Amino acid sequence: MRLVAFSFIIFSALMAGIFFAAYQNEWIIFQLPAAARQTYFSARIQKKMVTIVLYKNDEWYTEKKERIWPAAKAEKIEHLLHAWQLLIDEDLPAAKQSSVQLVMLNKTENDLYVSFDRSPLLKEWSIMRKWYHIESLLKTVRANGIELRSVYFLVQHQPLEDAHLDFSNGWPSQGFINE
Repeated sequence: MRLVAFSFIIFSALMAGIFFAAYQNEWIIFQLPAAARQTYFSARIQKKMVTIVLYKNDEWYTEKKERIWPAAKAEKIEHLLHAWQLLIDEDLPAAKQSSVQLVMLNKTENDLYVSFDRSPLLKEWSIMRKWYHIESLLKTVRANGIELRSVYFLVQHQPLEDAHLDFSNGWPSQGFINE
């Protein structure tokens, strides 16, 4: 009788171990009814074709990409700038590999603060090249119908410092180049 009980305990422990390993490796998935009703994306998030603008080979280049388009303005801009940065990384390998750390709007949502992890401008670029690089970001925002008054460029949450261009004040979102 003891052998049967001992065998039953060992068999139960073995089956529990196999079940636990399968659950941990997601071979078996359990979802409680309350968890099944929760949705990760709200109905207010949708996909949209966005226009990304770059300046390369001495001309303006636009590309359409499908992106998640949330309802909140700051989130829209963040998704848009990440798409802009990805396109720069793909199409302009000489460009400095910086990334957008933070996107914030002021209370009235008229002024945008964009913080990069390092300067997106190369020191050896001409003033015109730097200017067009910043203008491409501004054009990308405008091309997607996001209305702003000015854009502040930051590096590590401090104003971007450049030997040629002044970033101590916000740049007008309408840019400087006549279209």
